[in-house]
Amino acid sequence: MLRTGGRTSVGSGAARRLRNGLIVAEIALSLVFLAGAGLLVRSFIALARTPIGYDPIGLAAIFTTFPPGTAAPGRVATEAALIGAVRATPGVREAALGGLPQTNVQTGPFAVDGPTGPQPIDLAFCEMPFVSPDYFRVARIPLVQGRTFDASDPAAATDELVVNQALARRLWPGRNALGARLRVGGGATARWLTVVGVAGDIHLPGTTGDLFNLQMYRPTSAASEVVSTMLVRVSGRATELVPALKQAVEGAGVSATFERVLRADAIVHRRILARPRFALAVFGVIAAIALAVCAAGLYGIIAYAVSQRTREIGVRVALGAEPMAVARLVLADSGRLVLAGAALGLVVAVAATRALASFLYQVRPTDPAALGGAILLLVVVALIATLVPVRRALRIDPIDALRTD
Repeated sequence: MLRTGGRTSVGSGAARRLRNGLIVAEIALSLVFLAGAGLLVRSFIALARTPIGYDPIGLAAIFTTFPPGTAAPGRVATEAALIGAVRATPGVREAALGGLPQTNVQTGPFAVDGPTGPQPIDLAFCEMPFVSPDYFRVARIPLVQGRTFDASDPAAATDELVVNQALARRLWPGRNALGARLRVGGGATARWLTVVGVAGDIHLPGTTGDLFNLQMYRPTSAASEVVSTMLVRVSGRATELVPALKQAVEGAGVSATFERVLRADAIVHRRILARPRFALAVFGVIAAIALAVCAAGLYGIIAYAVSQRTREIGVRVALGAEPMAVARLVLADSGRLVLAGAALGLVVAVAATRALASFLYQVRPTDPAALGGAILLLVVVALIATLVPVRRALRIDPIDALRTD
Protein backbone atom coordinates (compact mmCIF):
# COMPACT_ATOMS: atom_id res chain seq x y z
CA MET A 1 0.00 0.00 0.00
CA LEU A 2 2.83 2.40 0.84
CA ARG A 3 4.61 1.67 -2.44
CA THR A 4 1.40 2.06 -4.41
CA GLY A 5 0.55 5.30 -2.64
CA GLY A 6 3.97 6.72 -3.34
CA ARG A 7 3.77 5.84 -7.06
CA THR A 8 0.25 7.08 -7.69
CA SER A 9 0.05 9.92 -5.21
CA VAL A 10 0.34 12.74 -7.73
CA GLY A 11 -0.84 11.07 -10.91
CA SER A 12 1.16 9.77 -13.83
CA GLY A 13 4.91 10.32 -14.04
CA ALA A 14 4.63 12.61 -17.06
CA ALA A 15 2.06 14.85 -15.40
CA ARG A 16 4.06 14.95 -12.19
CA ARG A 17 7.25 15.89 -14.04
CA LEU A 18 5.42 18.60 -15.94
CA ARG A 19 4.01 20.13 -12.77
CA ASN A 20 7.34 19.93 -11.00
CA GLY A 21 9.13 21.40 -14.00
CA LEU A 22 6.80 24.40 -14.07
CA ILE A 23 7.32 25.01 -10.36
CA VAL A 24 11.11 24.76 -10.72
CA ALA A 25 10.96 27.27 -13.60
CA GLU A 26 8.83 29.65 -11.48
CA ILE A 27 11.27 29.38 -8.59
CA ALA A 28 14.24 30.02 -10.88
CA LEU A 29 12.55 33.04 -12.48
CA SER A 30 11.62 34.44 -9.08
CA LEU A 31 15.22 34.12 -7.92
CA VAL A 32 16.49 35.99 -11.00
CA PHE A 33 14.21 38.96 -10.39
CA LEU A 34 14.80 38.90 -6.64
CA ALA A 35 18.56 38.97 -7.22
CA GLY A 36 18.17 41.89 -9.63
CA ALA A 37 16.04 43.80 -7.14
CA GLY A 38 18.55 43.08 -4.37
CA LEU A 39 21.42 44.42 -6.47
CA LEU A 40 19.49 47.58 -7.25
CA VAL A 41 18.61 48.08 -3.57
CA ARG A 42 22.27 47.82 -2.56
CA SER A 43 23.29 50.15 -5.39
CA PHE A 44 20.58 52.65 -4.41
CA ILE A 45 21.80 52.68 -0.80
CA ALA A 46 25.41 53.14 -1.92
CA LEU A 47 24.44 56.07 -4.14
CA ALA A 48 22.42 57.74 -1.40
CA ARG A 49 25.29 57.44 1.11
CA THR A 50 28.11 58.63 -1.16
CA PRO A 51 29.41 62.13 -0.27
CA ILE A 52 29.05 64.58 -3.16
CA GLY A 53 31.32 67.34 -1.88
CA TYR A 54 28.68 69.67 -0.43
CA ASP A 55 25.68 69.44 1.83
CA PRO A 56 22.40 69.58 -0.13
CA ILE A 57 20.15 69.16 2.94
CA GLY A 58 18.49 72.47 3.72
CA LEU A 59 20.11 74.12 0.69
CA ALA A 60 18.13 75.87 -2.02
CA ALA A 61 18.59 78.28 -4.90
CA ILE A 62 16.46 81.38 -5.41
CA PHE A 63 16.07 82.47 -9.03
CA THR A 64 15.23 86.07 -9.83
CA THR A 65 15.09 88.18 -12.98
CA PHE A 66 15.85 91.83 -13.67
CA PRO A 67 14.48 94.16 -16.33
CA PRO A 68 16.55 94.32 -19.53
CA GLY A 69 19.29 96.93 -19.43
CA THR A 70 19.78 96.97 -15.66
CA ALA A 71 22.56 99.51 -15.11
CA ALA A 72 25.95 97.85 -14.72
CA PRO A 73 27.46 100.61 -12.53
CA GLY A 74 24.87 100.00 -9.83
CA ARG A 75 25.23 96.26 -9.96
CA VAL A 76 27.20 95.85 -6.71
CA ALA A 77 24.66 97.89 -4.77
CA THR A 78 21.82 95.94 -6.41
CA GLU A 79 23.33 92.60 -5.46
CA ALA A 80 24.01 93.80 -1.91
CA ALA A 81 20.42 94.99 -1.45
CA LEU A 82 19.02 91.77 -2.84
CA ILE A 83 21.16 89.43 -0.74
CA GLY A 84 20.57 91.57 2.35
CA ALA A 85 16.79 91.29 1.96
CA VAL A 86 17.00 87.53 1.57
CA ARG A 87 19.29 87.14 4.61
CA ALA A 88 16.80 89.07 6.73
CA THR A 89 13.98 86.64 5.87
CA PRO A 90 12.89 84.52 8.87
CA GLY A 91 13.96 80.92 8.36
CA VAL A 92 17.02 81.80 6.26
CA ARG A 93 20.20 80.90 8.13
CA GLU A 94 22.79 81.84 5.50
CA ALA A 95 22.75 83.26 1.98
CA ALA A 96 25.27 83.92 -0.78
CA LEU A 97 25.27 84.92 -4.42
CA GLY A 98 25.61 82.05 -6.86
CA GLY A 99 23.61 79.10 -8.14
CA LEU A 100 23.37 75.46 -7.19
CA PRO A 101 26.59 73.50 -7.63
CA GLN A 102 26.97 71.70 -10.95
CA THR A 103 24.56 73.85 -12.93
CA ASN A 104 26.82 76.33 -14.77
CA VAL A 105 29.06 75.10 -17.57
CA GLN A 106 31.74 77.16 -19.33
CA THR A 107 33.09 76.05 -22.69
CA GLY A 108 36.68 76.52 -23.78
CA PRO A 109 39.20 77.32 -25.01
CA PHE A 110 41.36 77.31 -21.89
CA ALA A 111 45.09 77.93 -21.55
CA VAL A 112 47.63 77.91 -18.71
CA ASP A 113 50.59 80.22 -18.30
CA GLY A 114 53.64 78.09 -18.96
CA PRO A 115 57.39 78.80 -19.02
CA THR A 116 57.25 79.56 -22.74
CA GLY A 117 53.95 81.44 -22.73
CA PRO A 118 50.31 80.39 -23.04
CA GLN A 119 49.83 76.65 -23.37
CA PRO A 120 46.41 75.46 -24.62
CA ILE A 121 44.91 72.61 -22.63
CA ASP A 122 42.66 69.80 -23.76
CA LEU A 123 39.57 70.81 -21.84
CA ALA A 124 36.20 71.24 -23.51
CA PHE A 125 33.98 71.96 -20.51
CA CYS A 126 34.33 73.25 -16.99
CA GLU A 127 31.81 74.39 -14.43
CA MET A 128 32.34 78.11 -13.80
CA PRO A 129 29.78 79.89 -11.62
CA PHE A 130 30.11 83.48 -10.41
CA VAL A 131 29.86 83.41 -6.62
CA SER A 132 30.33 85.66 -3.61
CA PRO A 133 33.12 84.96 -1.08
CA ASP A 134 30.74 83.30 1.42
CA TYR A 135 29.37 80.89 -1.19
CA PHE A 136 31.68 78.09 -0.04
CA ARG A 137 30.56 78.41 3.56
CA VAL A 138 26.87 78.37 2.64
CA ALA A 139 27.21 75.34 0.36
CA ARG A 140 29.57 73.62 2.85
CA ILE A 141 32.26 73.19 0.20
CA PRO A 142 35.59 72.84 2.03
CA LEU A 143 38.48 75.14 1.09
CA VAL A 144 41.54 72.87 1.22
CA GLN A 145 44.15 75.42 0.18
CA GLY A 146 44.53 79.18 0.00
CA ARG A 147 41.62 81.52 0.48
CA THR A 148 38.39 82.64 -1.09
CA PHE A 149 37.90 85.97 -2.89
CA ASP A 150 38.81 89.32 -1.35
CA ALA A 151 35.51 90.69 -0.12
CA SER A 152 37.03 94.01 0.96
CA ASP A 153 38.19 94.90 -2.57
CA PRO A 154 35.80 93.50 -5.22
CA ALA A 155 37.73 95.23 -8.02
CA ALA A 156 40.95 93.47 -7.06
CA ALA A 157 39.14 90.14 -6.83
CA THR A 158 37.97 90.33 -10.46
CA ASP A 159 41.00 88.41 -11.72
CA GLU A 160 41.01 85.88 -8.88
CA LEU A 161 40.05 82.25 -9.32
CA VAL A 162 39.25 79.30 -7.06
CA VAL A 163 39.58 75.83 -8.59
CA ASN A 164 38.65 72.43 -7.28
CA GLN A 165 41.20 69.73 -6.50
CA ALA A 166 40.44 67.67 -9.61
CA LEU A 167 41.07 70.64 -11.90
CA ALA A 168 44.23 71.58 -10.00
CA ARG A 169 45.59 68.05 -10.40
CA ARG A 170 44.76 68.03 -14.08
CA LEU A 171 46.24 71.42 -15.00
CA TRP A 172 49.19 71.54 -12.60
CA PRO A 173 50.10 67.92 -11.78
CA GLY A 174 52.61 67.60 -8.97
CA ARG A 175 52.63 71.36 -8.37
CA ASN A 176 51.03 73.82 -6.00
CA ALA A 177 48.20 75.45 -7.91
CA LEU A 178 48.20 78.61 -5.77
CA GLY A 179 49.52 81.52 -7.78
CA ALA A 180 49.17 79.72 -11.11
CA ARG A 181 47.44 81.52 -13.95
CA LEU A 182 44.66 80.32 -16.20
CA ARG A 183 43.12 82.00 -19.23
CA VAL A 184 39.46 81.45 -20.01
CA GLY A 185 38.13 82.07 -23.50
CA GLY A 186 39.88 83.44 -26.54
CA GLY A 187 40.26 86.67 -28.41
CA ALA A 188 40.89 90.16 -27.09
CA THR A 189 38.45 89.76 -24.19
CA ALA A 190 40.30 86.78 -22.66
CA ARG A 191 41.96 87.59 -19.33
CA TRP A 192 44.51 85.84 -17.18
CA LEU A 193 43.10 84.69 -13.84
CA THR A 194 45.21 83.89 -10.78
CA VAL A 195 44.39 80.91 -8.57
CA VAL A 196 44.01 82.06 -4.95
CA GLY A 197 42.32 78.96 -3.51
CA VAL A 198 41.67 75.27 -4.03
CA ALA A 199 38.24 73.92 -3.02
CA GLY A 200 37.11 70.36 -2.42
CA ASP A 201 35.77 68.31 -5.30
CA ILE A 202 32.09 68.15 -6.12
CA HIS A 203 31.25 64.93 -7.89
CA LEU A 204 27.97 63.23 -8.54
CA PRO A 205 28.24 59.45 -8.07
CA GLY A 206 28.06 57.56 -11.31
CA THR A 207 29.12 60.51 -13.50
CA THR A 208 32.35 60.61 -15.47
CA GLY A 209 34.16 63.09 -17.67
CA ASP A 210 34.72 66.81 -17.35
CA LEU A 211 31.12 68.02 -17.36
CA PHE A 212 30.23 69.23 -13.83
CA ASN A 213 33.16 67.34 -12.25
CA LEU A 214 35.79 70.03 -12.85
CA GLN A 215 35.02 73.36 -11.19
CA MET A 216 36.45 76.86 -11.26
CA TYR A 217 34.80 79.68 -9.36
CA ARG A 218 34.95 83.37 -10.23
CA PRO A 219 33.85 86.31 -8.06
CA THR A 220 30.58 88.08 -8.76
CA SER A 221 32.55 91.28 -9.48
CA ALA A 222 33.83 89.60 -12.66
CA ALA A 223 30.33 88.93 -14.03
CA SER A 224 29.09 91.03 -16.91
CA GLU A 225 25.60 91.39 -15.45
CA VAL A 226 23.79 91.21 -12.15
CA VAL A 227 24.11 87.79 -10.49
CA SER A 228 20.43 87.02 -10.05
CA THR A 229 20.69 83.60 -8.37
CA MET A 230 21.21 83.16 -4.65
CA LEU A 231 22.12 80.14 -2.59
CA VAL A 232 20.37 79.93 0.79
CA ARG A 233 20.55 77.53 3.68
CA VAL A 234 17.25 77.38 5.52
CA SER A 235 15.73 75.93 8.63
CA GLY A 236 13.00 73.49 7.66
CA ARG A 237 11.71 73.11 4.10
CA ALA A 238 12.60 75.77 1.55
CA THR A 239 9.22 75.42 -0.17
CA GLU A 240 7.51 76.64 3.00
CA LEU A 241 9.48 79.91 2.78
CA VAL A 242 8.48 80.71 -0.80
CA PRO A 243 5.92 83.44 0.10
CA ALA A 244 8.36 85.15 2.51
CA LEU A 245 11.24 84.91 0.03
CA LYS A 246 9.11 86.32 -2.78
CA GLN A 247 8.10 89.23 -0.56
CA ALA A 248 11.74 89.86 0.40
CA VAL A 249 13.00 89.80 -3.20
CA GLU A 250 10.29 92.00 -4.63
CA GLY A 251 10.45 94.35 -1.65
CA ALA A 252 14.20 94.91 -1.86
CA GLY A 253 13.73 97.96 -4.08
CA VAL A 254 15.95 96.74 -6.92
CA SER A 255 13.26 95.90 -9.53
CA ALA A 256 13.90 92.17 -9.12
CA THR A 257 11.16 89.64 -9.88
CA PHE A 258 10.96 86.41 -7.92
CA GLU A 259 10.89 83.36 -10.21
CA ARG A 260 11.21 80.10 -8.26
CA VAL A 261 13.02 78.13 -5.58
CA LEU A 262 14.82 74.84 -6.25
CA ARG A 263 15.88 72.48 -3.47
CA ALA A 264 19.39 71.12 -3.81
CA ASP A 265 18.51 67.71 -2.39
CA ALA A 266 15.71 67.33 -4.95
CA ILE A 267 18.11 68.14 -7.78
CA VAL A 268 20.70 65.68 -6.47
CA HIS A 269 18.14 62.91 -6.07
CA ARG A 270 16.76 63.51 -9.55
CA ARG A 271 20.22 63.41 -11.13
CA ILE A 272 21.68 60.38 -9.38
CA LEU A 273 18.76 58.41 -7.95
CA ALA A 274 15.94 58.77 -10.48
CA ARG A 275 17.30 56.17 -12.91
CA PRO A 276 18.13 53.48 -10.35
CA ARG A 277 14.87 54.23 -8.51
CA PHE A 278 12.87 53.57 -11.68
CA ALA A 279 14.78 50.36 -12.38
CA LEU A 280 14.30 49.29 -8.77
CA ALA A 281 10.55 49.92 -8.97
CA VAL A 282 10.22 47.88 -12.18
CA PHE A 283 12.30 44.98 -10.86
CA GLY A 284 10.59 45.14 -7.49
CA VAL A 285 7.11 44.84 -8.99
CA ILE A 286 8.14 42.00 -11.31
CA ALA A 287 9.96 40.21 -8.48
CA ALA A 288 6.93 40.53 -6.19
CA ILE A 289 4.62 39.11 -8.87
CA ALA A 290 7.02 36.28 -9.66
CA LEU A 291 7.42 35.47 -5.98
CA ALA A 292 3.65 35.45 -5.46
CA VAL A 293 3.14 33.13 -8.45
CA CYS A 294 5.95 30.90 -7.19
CA ALA A 295 4.45 30.71 -3.69
CA ALA A 296 0.97 30.00 -5.05
CA GLY A 297 2.26 27.31 -7.39
CA LEU A 298 4.37 25.67 -4.70
CA TYR A 299 1.45 25.73 -2.27
CA GLY A 300 -0.88 24.26 -4.88
CA ILE A 301 1.36 21.39 -5.88
CA ILE A 302 2.26 20.45 -2.29
CA ALA A 303 -1.39 20.69 -1.20
CA TYR A 304 -2.39 18.51 -4.14
CA ALA A 305 0.30 15.99 -3.27
CA VAL A 306 -0.91 15.83 0.34
CA SER A 307 -4.52 15.31 -0.78
CA GLN A 308 -3.43 12.49 -3.10
CA ARG A 309 -1.30 10.85 -0.41
CA THR A 310 -3.96 10.99 2.30
CA ARG A 311 -4.29 7.18 2.44
CA GLU A 312 -0.51 6.65 2.46
CA ILE A 313 -0.03 9.16 5.28
CA GLY A 314 -2.88 7.57 7.22
CA VAL A 315 -1.20 4.16 6.95
CA ARG A 316 2.11 5.62 8.10
CA VAL A 317 0.43 7.22 11.12
CA ALA A 318 -1.40 3.97 11.90
CA LEU A 319 1.93 2.14 11.82
CA GLY A 320 3.34 4.57 14.38
CA ALA A 321 4.93 7.34 12.29
CA GLU A 322 5.71 10.41 14.40
CA PRO A 323 4.31 13.84 13.39
CA MET A 324 7.81 15.07 12.54
CA ALA A 325 8.28 12.12 10.20
CA VAL A 326 5.08 13.07 8.39
CA ALA A 327 6.18 16.71 8.25
CA ARG A 328 9.57 15.70 6.82
CA LEU A 329 7.78 13.62 4.19
CA VAL A 330 5.85 16.68 2.96
CA LEU A 331 8.75 19.10 3.37
CA ALA A 332 11.00 16.81 1.35
CA ASP A 333 8.77 17.23 -1.70
CA SER A 334 8.88 21.02 -1.34
CA GLY A 335 12.60 21.04 -0.54
CA ARG A 336 13.54 19.15 -3.68
CA LEU A 337 11.65 21.60 -5.86
CA VAL A 338 13.09 24.65 -4.10
CA LEU A 339 16.61 23.27 -4.26
CA ALA A 340 16.34 22.51 -7.97
CA GLY A 341 14.76 25.89 -8.72
CA ALA A 342 17.30 27.81 -6.62
CA ALA A 343 20.22 26.05 -8.29
CA LEU A 344 18.86 26.78 -11.76
CA GLY A 345 17.91 30.33 -10.82
CA LEU A 346 21.34 31.06 -9.36
CA VAL A 347 23.05 30.04 -12.59
CA VAL A 348 20.67 32.17 -14.66
CA ALA A 349 20.88 35.10 -12.22
CA VAL A 350 24.69 35.24 -12.35
CA ALA A 351 24.48 35.55 -16.13
CA ALA A 352 21.40 37.78 -16.34
CA THR A 353 22.34 40.36 -13.70
CA ARG A 354 25.37 41.41 -15.77
CA ALA A 355 22.89 43.31 -17.90
CA LEU A 356 22.27 45.55 -14.86
CA ALA A 357 25.91 46.65 -14.66
CA SER A 358 25.12 50.12 -16.07
CA PHE A 359 22.53 50.65 -13.31
CA LEU A 360 24.81 49.60 -10.46
CA TYR A 361 27.13 51.75 -8.36
CA GLN A 362 29.86 50.21 -6.18
CA VAL A 363 28.09 46.84 -6.41
CA ARG A 364 29.16 43.90 -8.57
CA PRO A 365 26.54 41.98 -10.58
CA THR A 366 27.61 38.86 -8.65
CA ASP A 367 27.36 40.52 -5.24
CA PRO A 368 27.12 37.66 -2.68
CA ALA A 369 24.90 39.62 -0.29
CA ALA A 370 22.28 40.30 -2.97
CA LEU A 371 22.29 36.73 -4.28
CA GLY A 372 22.29 35.24 -0.79
CA GLY A 373 19.47 37.51 0.32
CA ALA A 374 17.40 36.54 -2.70
CA ILE A 375 17.89 32.83 -1.98
CA LEU A 376 17.05 33.32 1.69
CA LEU A 377 13.85 35.22 0.89
CA LEU A 378 12.86 32.57 -1.62
CA VAL A 379 13.39 29.78 0.91
CA VAL A 380 11.37 31.65 3.56
CA VAL A 381 8.46 32.21 1.15
CA ALA A 382 8.60 28.56 0.05
CA LEU A 383 8.57 27.42 3.67
CA ILE A 384 5.55 29.59 4.42
CA ALA A 385 3.77 28.24 1.32
CA THR A 386 4.42 24.69 2.55
CA LEU A 387 3.22 25.21 6.13
CA VAL A 388 -0.48 24.88 5.35
CA PRO A 389 -0.12 21.54 3.54
CA VAL A 390 2.15 20.31 6.35
CA ARG A 391 -0.46 21.20 8.98
CA ARG A 392 -3.11 19.48 6.88
CA ALA A 393 -0.97 16.34 6.69
CA LEU A 394 -0.48 16.33 10.48
CA ARG A 395 -4.26 16.47 11.02
CA ILE A 396 -5.03 13.38 8.94
CA ASP A 397 -6.93 10.80 10.97
CA PRO A 398 -5.66 7.29 10.11
CA ILE A 399 -9.14 5.72 10.42
CA ASP A 400 -10.69 8.26 8.02
CA ALA A 401 -7.71 7.92 5.69
CA LEU A 402 -8.04 4.13 5.49
CA ARG A 403 -11.76 4.42 4.72
CA THR A 404 -11.14 6.63 1.66
CA ASP A 405 -11.22 5.08 -1.79
